[in-house]
Amino acid sequence: MINLSPVHQRYFATTWHAVAWYPELWPERIAADLALMREAGINLVRVGEFAWAEFEPQEGTYALGWMTAVLDACHAAGIAVMLCTPTATPPRWLTRDHPECLRVDRDGRTFVHGSRQHASHVSACYRSHSRRISDVLARAFAGHPALVAWQLDNEIGMHVDGDFSGEARLAWQEWLAQRHGDIVTLNQRWGTGMWSTRYDAFSDIELPGKTPFDRHPGNPDGAHSASLTTDWWRFVSWTNQRFLAEQAAAIRAHSAAPITHNHVSHDRLTPAGLMEVVDAAGIDIYGPPEGLAGSLSNLEWMRGARRRNDGSTLPIAVIESAASPVPGRSAAHAAFYLGAGAHLVGYWVWQQQRSGQEMWHAHLVTAWGERGAVWPEVLAASRLMQRLDPLLRAHPALPDRVALHESAQARAYAPVPGLPTDGWAYWQQRLQHHESLTNSGIPSVGLLEEHDPSGLDVVLSPAMPILTDDLLRRMTAWVEAGGLWIIGPHAGYRTEHATVPVEGGLGRLDALLGMRTLWMHGLNGAAAKLLDEAVVLNGRGYVLEPRDPACEAIGVINDGWAAGRCWAVRRRIGRGEIVVLAYPATQSKRDAYGAIVARLAATRVPLRTSSSPGVAVFLRDGACLVVDYAGAGGWVDVPEASQDLLSGRSVAVGRSDVPAHGVLMLKYEKA
Repeated sequence: MINLSPVHQRYFATTWHAVAWYPELWPERIAADLALMREAGINLVRVGEFAWAEFEPQEGTYALGWMTAVLDACHAAGIAVMLCTPTATPPRWLTRDHPECLRVDRDGRTFVHGSRQHASHVSACYRSHSRRISDVLARAFAGHPALVAWQLDNEIGMHVDGDFSGEARLAWQEWLAQRHGDIVTLNQRWGTGMWSTRYDAFSDIELPGKTPFDRHPGNPDGAHSASLTTDWWRFVSWTNQRFLAEQAAAIRAHSAAPITHNHVSHDRLTPAGLMEVVDAAGIDIYGPPEGLAGSLSNLEWMRGARRRNDGSTLPIAVIESAASPVPGRSAAHAAFYLGAGAHLVGYWVWQQQRSGQEMWHAHLVTAWGERGAVWPEVLAASRLMQRLDPLLRAHPALPDRVALHESAQARAYAPVPGLPTDGWAYWQQRLQHHESLTNSGIPSVGLLEEHDPSGLDVVLSPAMPILTDDLLRRMTAWVEAGGLWIIGPHAGYRTEHATVPVEGGLGRLDALLGMRTLWMHGLNGAAAKLLDEAVVLNGRGYVLEPRDPACEAIGVINDGWAAGRCWAVRRRIGRGEIVVLAYPATQSKRDAYGAIVARLAATRVPLRTSSSPGVAVFLRDGACLVVDYAGAGGWVDVPEASQDLLSGRSVAVGRSDVPAHGVLMLKYEKA
């Protein structure tokens, strides 16, 4: 179990129904808003995230009384508060008097005032002002009884891809010097003999601006060296992590309340980098109802990011989502989030924006004060959450046995175009494989590649071109203790510096498995086998040749010019096994990854009860939660005679219908 301080316990042990609220825009409505929130079952509000100009109307002059009154009113109404740092929206005096704070785009154009995220996270000036306002807020409100948590900034990196200012150029060069030590080492690691890109000093290295090579409509800026761009995305993540960490440090100097962030841009700040800063995992989910796979994938890596070696996890927060007027949708989505490990279901926004931007965005209350179209559905979601909360606590989630790696290295490498990722970004590859696992009934949790896999039975590492030495050591020790590690496809074929490993096509996997990578080439519709499973291979991959007797060829190409060649191997190491899949495979024109994992891990993987597309099933202790996320209705195969704890009806073994946006909490009668 995870031991929490009392102040953390208050946040994590409560199920929150939340909304983003901007009382500074509607001061005359504060009392009426809080009364309506109580009617809607809202028990937490997020405030302050865009209010810097209200907190500090002129440099060094603070006006905090209005927020004190807001927090006092919330406390009196029994509504908790998550207070946000307002650093996504600098006030006009800051951008006017300190223009060096502004971000510069790839074409050298300075962003202007009037939106959000236009300030530079590299700028020493802007970071100083951001630390100061965070410190001021923490000093003022740390002890307020309404405060249960802090949120840093807002959706960091959502609308920008780095800063290209002169200050950013110097910071980039300094970061490279610290990473590589000297310019000779950088030239060796990057292989700068290619195309005469060799550098004489770190000051020679430009920001990755436009180039003529490989420009096309999908990539108008051209391509740089894979080594340079991989380091660039690491640098971008580092700058955003530092920006948030400085604010977190300012808050922690005064407040013990947990800190979170509503994360959306996992390439601009890697999940691993974020988790080094925050106490609580949070995310915004605005996917369409048919986007179950994407929502589930994000929730599962966030839940895994807070997993401990004993299998326990801290709950996660869906900080923003859009309420819907479609009957049953908001309630079903709230149930889905709770089933996936969330304890907070939040909406953006409370009251319709009456000016500026996002005036069409979903809202609970209109700009003229009427209950909005979504109101009945928010009430229904609140009622369902209140009913589900004790049921889910009585039937906790089963321990995770299968994990899908979440790779910061792959996120840094994936934006590089023209390399063997078949044109996909890492998040797309990972999502595709996650969806295939879900379709095959295999529950999984995310595992940050920096984290310990102890307590898991199976770890999956597809779409990870870079497997670091540290990861290989940690995972090999886990395999020796009995784990099953399935690597690939698209894994191990680049060094940490995004170059081709010269010791073997799949780097140190060659020696670890006792094999030799013969060559790389694309296949298009090649029939193949994996054990007794018929598959079709498509895309770029590698042909392998077992050299050690302990290395077993388990996948063979059956036809075409590569017939008879091996594409998948397995080796026992200690009490466990490593499998390498060197080509992507399909069955019936669908990604076969889930079916392959089910075959290789048949004795280790507890299959989820199967369900129709769009219907999610969460296995619990003695029960399962079934949610039609997509809203089209469907079915679920019930493994045991059950009672639906929500409706009271008995459910027989076998296929059972799930109505549109239906939610079933099935307790097994034998449990």
